Amino acid sequence: MAPEMLKTKKYGPKVDVYSFGIILWEMATGKKALAEHARGCTPIQLAFKVAYENVRPRLPLNYSPTVTRLIERWYEKQALQVRVRVSTLTSSLRARRAQLAHGFERATVVRADLRAAQLAGHGS
Repeated sequence: MAPEMLKTKKYGPKVDVYSFGIILWEMATGKKALAEHARGCTPIQLAFKVAYENVRPRLPLNYSPTVTRLIERWYEKQALQVRVRVSTLTSSLRARRAQLAHGFERATVVRADLRAAQLAGHGS
């Protein structure tokens, strides 16, 4: 849920852009967004962190800076003032389709390499 909804402030279609950014992050990483921030927290405490402490998920460092910036701008900390509109989002996606595909392919390879290393470590 977008921070402005959690704060019960007036909001509009840009809250969907925030949600899309979170979903895209989860697709890119294969992980649950904010899981590292949720440890030891109740759902209410995590919602407070998102709304008032500007907690957001971070992409791994091995991602292309272009792809990272593209995904992160969909869940900007500055919320309504900076977050892009849906029309801007679709234009950006079309323009960067190849870069996004490469970023997702790279993430899949990295996850596979990590998994293989984990399995190799357990086999010793």
